[in-house]
Formats: sequence, C-alpha cells, structure tokens
Amino acid sequence: MSTKTRHIILILFTIILIIASIFFHKYRELKHRIESSADSAYRSVILESIHYKKELDRYIKSNKTTDETNLSIYTNNIKNAFEYYGLITNMVDGTAQRLYTERSDLFHQYWHVVPPAYAKLSLKELQKVSDKTNIIIKEFQRLK
Repeated sequence: MSTKTRHIILILFTIILIIASIFFHKYRELKHRIESSADSAYRSVILESIHYKKELDRYIKSNKTTDETNLSIYTNNIKNAFEYYGLITNMVDGTAQRLYTERSDLFHQYWHVVPPAYAKLSLKELQKVSDKTNIIIKEFQRLK
C-alpha cells in the first residue's frame, strides 16, 4: 500500500472512532436518564403507598364512616406508578435484574393485601391490612 492510501485509511478509521464514541456517549446519557426516571417512578410507588396507609388509618379511626373513594384512588395511583416503573425499567432491559424482580414480587404481595371491598372487612381485619401495608412500605424503602 502506498503512503497516501494508509493516510486515507487512518483518517477514515479516526472519523469512525469519533462518531462511535459520540453515539456511545449519547447512549449512556440516555440510559442514565431512563434509569433516573425509573427511580422516580419507584419513589412514586412508595409515596402513594404512604398516602394510602394514612388514608386507610383514617378510615379505620373513623370506624369506617368515611368514604372509600380516596382509598380506591390511592390504590389506582400505586398500580399506575408501578406499571410506569415496570415500563421504564423494561426500556433498558432491566426486568431481568434481581432488584426489579424483588420489587415486582413485593408489589404482587402488596396487591394481594389490598382488599377489593373495605366495607365488608371488620375493623380488626382492616388493622391487619394496615399493619401488612406498613411492613411492605418498609420493604419498598429498603429496596430503594
């Protein structure tokens, strides 16, 4: 090969390397933003769970005389926040990660604790739901 051909190959290789490093940097930046969004969505699950627990305790203290609407709203907010967290985590293929699996298992346990009809439960049963909710919230916080 001639010197001129070697220089052209070296210049092309350098250009390709620069372009590749730019794309790699953009990829890492985007991945970091997506992971930050997933963390934010997970914190929303925790915050909505705390609000749900406070509302459940209010419902229990009122001897089941207050409206159940807020409990249903918080329940839907928790579900939506976790679905959003799962969607974002799936974007970076994080659903195979151990942390996501633990959080998902814990969420499914939580979902089985939430009663479909609060009025049908006794105050003692509602207190058990509140206690279990408190334990699950602490586990959610542990898995932050």
